[in-house]
Amino acid sequence: MTPQQKTIWQGIAKHAAPGQLEQADGELLRMLVVHISLAREYELKLRSSPALVRTPNGMAVQTPYLAMLNRQTGIVLKLLTSLGFTPTERARLNIGSSSIFDDSEFDEFD
Repeated sequence: MTPQQKTIWQGIAKHAAPGQLEQADGELLRMLVVHISLAREYELKLRSSPALVRTPNGMAVQTPYLAMLNRQTGIVLKLLTSLGFTPTERARLNIGSSSIFDDSEFDEFD
């Protein structure tokens, strides 16, 4: 596990409601950590690359990082739902608020 993945793992464990996660969820949690890490990596690459790139034949196309980020985001959302981390699932399971990110993750939006 990379240092970034360990931080993600700790955030998930820290913000999970009591009884929300069980030992049997370990593999789903591992996949969630990996896919969040990949999404962050693709987001960084997307920020530092042009919106359009040229194919070998000279045609301008959308950067592939956007499709890769969108795919990872979809996978993360499915895993979050499966583990009860989305608002809808928390309400359905009658567990309190949960966040896998520290508030500092969103400081840039203030």
